Amino acid sequence: MKRIIYISGPISKLPYKEAWEAFSCVEEKLRRVYPTAKVVNPMKKLVPKTLKWQWHMILDLIQLSSCSHIYLMKGWQQSNGARIEYRWAKQLGIKVLTRIP
Repeated sequence: MKRIIYISGPISKLPYKEAWEAFSCVEEKLRRVYPTAKVVNPMKKLVPKTLKWQWHMILDLIQLSSCSHIYLMKGWQQSNGARIEYRWAKQLGIKVLTRIP
């Protein structure tokens, strides 16, 4: 089974550019360490940034549902969305990663 890693972390309480850069940095590291894996970066989903938070969460949970792993970025515990994603992943039996080897 191909490894599909979803990135989860703080977004809405950060300036957009800062969140984008943090997620991109993690995506790059995951691609380097897991070259055969597909990495899912929710910052890159093709929907308007102006959608309400709830709609972003629904779309993120749909994306997460097809993944084999979730990577929890630093500070995820302070993010409402990341905590929801973590609980969803646990419910679905998705493996949790908290560090990049």
